[in-house]
Amino acid sequence: MNYSTITVFVAFAVVVCDVFMLEAMQSHSSSTSDSNHIWNLPFEEWKNQPQRDLTDEGDKLQQKMVTEGGSCSCSDLHVPGKIHGGQMAEGLKLRRAAEMEKWRKERAVNEEPLVTCRMLSPLSYVGGVLTVEPLKMVRVVGLSVAEKAIVDLPAKDHADKILTIYSTKKLGTLTVDSPFTVSENCKIKGNDTDSLEIAFNAMSITIDDINSILQTLVFKSTYYDIHIREILEVKLSNFNINVHIEIRRERRPKIYGTHYDDDIIKKVTVVTKTFERYECVDRLVRSVNQYYPGMQILIADDSEIPEEIVGSNVQQFIMPYKEGWFAGRNLVLSQVKTKYFVWVDDDFIFTENTKLENFLEKFEDPRIQLDMIGAFFEDVNGTKYILSLFFKNIEIYAGDEDGDCMMRNRGFQRYLEEYPECMIVDLVTNFFMAKTLSVRAVGFDPQFERVGHTEHFVDAFGHLRIASCRDVFIIHKSDKNNVKYAKFRRGGESSPVSRYYGHDQYILFKNNFKCYRLG
Repeated sequence: MNYSTITVFVAFAVVVCDVFMLEAMQSHSSSTSDSNHIWNLPFEEWKNQPQRDLTDEGDKLQQKMVTEGGSCSCSDLHVPGKIHGGQMAEGLKLRRAAEMEKWRKERAVNEEPLVTCRMLSPLSYVGGVLTVEPLKMVRVVGLSVAEKAIVDLPAKDHADKILTIYSTKKLGTLTVDSPFTVSENCKIKGNDTDSLEIAFNAMSITIDDINSILQTLVFKSTYYDIHIREILEVKLSNFNINVHIEIRRERRPKIYGTHYDDDIIKKVTVVTKTFERYECVDRLVRSVNQYYPGMQILIADDSEIPEEIVGSNVQQFIMPYKEGWFAGRNLVLSQVKTKYFVWVDDDFIFTENTKLENFLEKFEDPRIQLDMIGAFFEDVNGTKYILSLFFKNIEIYAGDEDGDCMMRNRGFQRYLEEYPECMIVDLVTNFFMAKTLSVRAVGFDPQFERVGHTEHFVDAFGHLRIASCRDVFIIHKSDKNNVKYAKFRRGGESSPVSRYYGHDQYILFKNNFKCYRLG
């Protein structure tokens, strides 16, 4: 069952309850009162109430849903480590506030609406969202009038009724086809316009006839946009409900032409970024060639005086001098042609325990959905280190106009039931396999030219499903005597973003944080 099917199914399950509720009340009341009295009270309930602004009502309910709020404080986050934050420069603060307002408005345009399914409803309707391609048509399914809501009314309430349906944003037109001869007892006005009216006399026409007309109701999109939302308002007497329609282009799948039985080298590419560490990257290449001969290796290199990196299946991309850490990651990721890639730092070494097949097994298991899987380290003697240092969680707490609070702490969210050696986490080491398209969608912020790790996983927060598994290992053997590399890695030569904002200030600005704490 695909996602859209699930959405519509759930919507029907919710909204049909309104009619069932009405029928249940009728069934219960029939044992104690006559049929005229049964429907007199429910009808009065919705006939005489004032029309409601359902969009405003949904907004208010969204606000009530929030269970956490107020003003968070990083001093209350129970993790060790320095609190990064403090007073942001007034100019940056004002600029961020303006950008956040734009971001909220853009998000609100396509945010899933909260639809209230009203009690004692004389109408059945889809409480979820109907979807249609721009400039195409969709049948407005699920809309009907409750059978007993009008038939059992006292005779005095059988005057002409008007059911109106109109496009509140005027993004399309409405059309119905009458399956029977339209007479004086049922008049349809406004076909092929943005406002449709069905006038009928409840004494002279059956509800089945009305519903047979509603079953032919079609909305046609007339305004082109790849993603925009329409609201149809339906009124019967003083009762009104909203039907939400999402107008959007269906995105095309991106399919890789590999078969399940294909060799791993057709499915995976190894990528890395190097800077002034040719001894390290040469060693990495040799180890990959040893354990996965034929596997493609992509290397971004922004060293001052480039040297050729020798090895099988190596592509070396020369960048401008000290172009940057995340810029290099973006470069090699853009050149990956396989469905998956393995990220390794240039000072890592493959061993017999670097079993990439274990990663692949989980990605290709239809029972689970993962975007990235991290692993663990071992030393040159084969001793494995399974430490909480190598996987972490990220929590973000609601703040105020000064921003939210972010906490990184050691631990995991839960075990992966199908693979108990794996844990669901928010952050892993710089040795992982990932889905190429998933990580491309997040990218690596090129502002981080010298230092950046948690920064990427904050960007990926809410976008990538990440696990850490204890069945793949690699050696991390850093070059501690490389003076030139250390000068750039840990200070001395700062990046433009650090000089302009300050590293911490940029993180606060970009993510709308008041503070963050790294445990």
